[in-house]
Amino acid sequence: MDYLCLIFLITIFLGVHSQDCSRRMPRCNIRDRRCCGCPRLFADPMSRKPTWPSSVIQKGYCRHMPCITDACKGPMVDAQCRVDIDCSSDAQFCANSKCINKLSNGLVCSENKECTSDKCIDRKCAQCEVSSDCPGNQMCDRQECSPIVEAVGFKCEMNEMCESGICIDSMCVDCAFDEDCEGGFCATPQDGKEYNYNQCTMKRSIEAICTRDQMCVSGKCIGNVCIDCINDEDCAGDQSFCGERMKGNPFKTCLDKKDFGNGCSRDQECTSNKCGEGLCGNCLNDEECGDAMYCEGFGQPGVPNDCKPKHEFGTECIRNAECTSNKCGEGLCGNCLNDEECGAAMYCEGFGQPDVVNDCKIKHSIAEICTRNAMCTSEKCGIPPGDGLGICGYCAEDRDCEEKGAFCKGLKKRNVVNECAKKIKKGGGCERSEQCTNSNSSSGGRGYCDTVCGDCIMSDHCEGGSHCRGSGSTITNECEPDVKNNNWCEEDTWCASGHCVMNLCRVCGEDAHCAEGKICSPEFKCKRLQSRGKPCYRNEECKSNNCDKGTCKGKLRNKLDI
Repeated sequence: MDYLCLIFLITIFLGVHSQDCSRRMPRCNIRDRRCCGCPRLFADPMSRKPTWPSSVIQKGYCRHMPCITDACKGPMVDAQCRVDIDCSSDAQFCANSKCINKLSNGLVCSENKECTSDKCIDRKCAQCEVSSDCPGNQMCDRQECSPIVEAVGFKCEMNEMCESGICIDSMCVDCAFDEDCEGGFCATPQDGKEYNYNQCTMKRSIEAICTRDQMCVSGKCIGNVCIDCINDEDCAGDQSFCGERMKGNPFKTCLDKKDFGNGCSRDQECTSNKCGEGLCGNCLNDEECGDAMYCEGFGQPGVPNDCKPKHEFGTECIRNAECTSNKCGEGLCGNCLNDEECGAAMYCEGFGQPDVVNDCKIKHSIAEICTRNAMCTSEKCGIPPGDGLGICGYCAEDRDCEEKGAFCKGLKKRNVVNECAKKIKKGGGCERSEQCTNSNSSSGGRGYCDTVCGDCIMSDHCEGGSHCRGSGSTITNECEPDVKNNNWCEEDTWCASGHCVMNLCRVCGEDAHCAEGKICSPEFKCKRLQSRGKPCYRNEECKSNNCDKGTCKGKLRNKLDI
């Protein structure tokens, strides 16, 4: 069986591993103990020289070669181990079937397991390869763990040389980022001249100088000053807001919300979240109080808004929402605000009257007392001038009767029922022009009252080329043609020239009646100014304004020429 096993192993070795562990040498006697299971020489794994398998096996190097199996190795009487775990101590490893003590740092090695440090670097046992291989207070320096001795502020070449584990710009520092500082911030030279290197510093309080948000306890640096908040959302909870600690102080801070009645500038300052007219209240409008209540103080400066029960009929009020009827008229809760709300057959009593409760009442009939048209079924209340009370009638003013060609009789008289009456003809006695009628075309059929009805009261009422005669007398006023010059007149309006001089119509009565460059002559005519040498009666007749002895002379030079 041993012979067949050897033949089988040799076949496998030649077919599969001929390139891995053999060299082409003369075949050996397979019965020879030096040629255990392989007809060819091995390439020694260490020296790479041709070596018989038995020699390689003795050195312990070919035990794991796939071309030599345990069956071919034969009994190994002196073997202490086959693998490392067969050794009783962790400080040993298995080599050549023997447990060998691991090598100290600095000794020559071929693999990690041979070293006490489990690190074989560049064929020598080493204590470390990187600083993470060393304890927390040491660093890896030239493959040996060395204590860290550099404090903050001292020079360094790598992070591992610093107690903080951070080396920046060849100096050990506290931190590299704000997150490195628990409860504080990482102050850098850019944050202020007082910082020569990065160091953990306590965050700054409100109103302290800052250059960035992370320097402030609040996390907010505005305008190089730490502030508590920017808006209400920055304040914790629902019972605080972001505002000024003192009026005019630009630095905002989180303040407790204000109770009812305290001053405010916006809703968020109040516990109720309702700021009305500068005071914290419980409502901002009537709708917030429901149908049976109103918002007291709404629209009233200095009064905090609060929901109150609505007032009953006759109770004092300021606005409609305060009343159960939603109608506040003249300071009292009533049932109407105007006549239209009461319908066609009623009116709003008290409307426009202070201290009178507004209420819908049935309209008054003819001859009943009234104060305004809406109180009457006729819609006509005749009130004499200066009186507060009138009587319901058929008309309240003359224009109520115009369609009938009549006037309002009784108008302006007390205790008289006003009614429409026919207009008074020309010559009839009258009190006012609206009572008169006239067929005179110049007045458009309208008459004028000057104690009696006539055509006019003044000449402006007449057509062009005519004037009003009889004005101010007991005779009937009539429009007559204008009077020509040198005919009788009583006033300027009678004359076509517009000038009545000593009861005769004249072209002029004074220089002002003439055009520029002319004067009014003794013959009451407008004459041109006279040239030098022309006859004259007064200085004004001469262009030179110098009439001397009936003749126009040259202009006077000075007083000595007079």
